[in-house]
Amino acid sequence: MPTTSDFQLLDNQTDAVESGKEYFLKLADPSLTHDVLSFQYSRVLHGTADREDPIVTCEFIDGITYLKYQNEFLYVIDNENMAEIGLTADVPKKHQRLRLVVSDEDNTFQLSMWDRNLFAYLEWIKCAYAAFWFERSSGEVAGTRVILSPV
Repeated sequence: MPTTSDFQLLDNQTDAVESGKEYFLKLADPSLTHDVLSFQYSRVLHGTADREDPIVTCEFIDGITYLKYQNEFLYVIDNENMAEIGLTADVPKKHQRLRLVVSDEDNTFQLSMWDRNLFAYLEWIKCAYAAFWFERSSGEVAGTRVILSPV
């Protein structure tokens, strides 16, 4: 199994992300100082407040970069009415993959559906809970930016 990827993701220290190394998955917006991503309440990625950022690893398989949380792959749960980001023990099928869309400016990236122009964005439902939804991009890439920070 390859340990590198043709696609190069950088962490917040501008170092190349390594397969198997632990990183905090953080929201990149500096105004969200108390808000974090989480799998705490369910197996679906969501936003919450005043918790520790989730620790993820990357795995490179056939030139594709996958994010993993507690040894499970992050993937697109494509329900009938909406799509969310969940966890699975198996390598996601092509239509379930997340595409990591890197920003040119600051090593942040957005989560997108692999084969569709849909980007994940965080929408606050209550003061301490936000859901990740997917929305079509209209020209300029829209979506919530995230960044990896070494543990």
